[in-house]
Amino acid sequence: MAQMRPLAYTITYSATTAGLGAGGSAQAWIMREAQHFGEELPSKRFERRVEDFTCRHCGTAVKGDGYTNHCPHCLWSRHVDVNPGDRAADCGGMMRPVALEQKAGRFTILHRCEACGHERKNKAREEDNLFALYE
Repeated sequence: MAQMRPLAYTITYSATTAGLGAGGSAQAWIMREAQHFGEELPSKRFERRVEDFTCRHCGTAVKGDGYTNHCPHCLWSRHVDVNPGDRAADCGGMMRPVALEQKAGRFTILHRCEACGHERKNKAREEDNLFALYE
């Protein structure tokens, strides 16, 4: 049976102690250690989930395509993810659209959770009503 010890203990090793040297990856080492001791880490990879939903802010029925994370009518979202698509956040609060950024012709919406203050940037989509931010 594999020896079990808390992952927090594993993370306390320095890169030098772990034998990573100057070019080693601490993240890769942590992942190897977690697997060795039978522990699971949450994935930072995007998890696509096709989900339809009704906006809790404006009531619009939204047809999801696996990349939809906010209402295209009012731009509001919900704090349900730790990493995109994982549905691992315990908060569940409503996320207000608070800012709009444009870089290289693409828009990004900044959402802030009304319950806990967490902020996350999300890509705007063609069908989004970007004027809703200013209404």
